[in-house]
Amino acid sequence: MTQTQTQLTGSEKQIEWAEKIVAAKMPEIEATKAKCEAYLVRIAAMTPEQLVGKEAMAAKAKVENERNLAILNRMQTRTDCGFWIDYRNMPVVTILAHMISGEIK
Repeated sequence: MTQTQTQLTGSEKQIEWAEKIVAAKMPEIEATKAKCEAYLVRIAAMTPEQLVGKEAMAAKAKVENERNLAILNRMQTRTDCGFWIDYRNMPVVTILAHMISGEIK
């Protein structure tokens, strides 16, 4: 169990299974978060000259990456075993896309 993961809820068998899934998914979640954070750093480091004509694109990318980080943080703290079991075979970026669209709560 990671530092950000709290106690899972479900039956004993579900918890045992979900703990393995969570352990496998956390590095993928952390890597995806790192990409978002790196993108935000790149946007923040852009000079006014670099932003000319790209202001709207940079603003949109900033908002999207901040949103993605918030969702990934929420994903990391999911305690319901059903979530992890249901989406065990789905890549984190796909889960993220479904959470953004509202298909996954």
